Amino acid sequence: MGTTGELQASIAGGAPVDVAILTRQALDDLASKGMAPEAVVRGEAELALMQIREILMEPAAQLVGPVPEGMQVPIVFAAGVASHGKAHDATRAFVEALTSPSAKAILKSAGLEPE
Repeated sequence: MGTTGELQASIAGGAPVDVAILTRQALDDLASKGMAPEAVVRGEAELALMQIREILMEPAAQLVGPVPEGMQVPIVFAAGVASHGKAHDATRAFVEALTSPSAKAILKSAGLEPE
């Protein structure tokens, strides 16, 4: 069907809602087959396109490399500290620790791209 946005637009444009249900069923069917790297290792798929970190989690899978830049959609994680929090200093220290050079090295080794 394409992207979620395309699906939403088609429903808004008058497509029957059962299209959304069928799409959800197709996603459930895919999910029941397990993780894509595992399917490649079992010989049930030739290729897995997914987050690098998930490929790295499957010891028998071989990471070939990232897809071209224009095909990637970055996933951005953010941290926020509540202004009314009781452990304000501790939470700030935790966020600082997450952005330290050693933490960035750990994140990078896990297939993430910390900035």
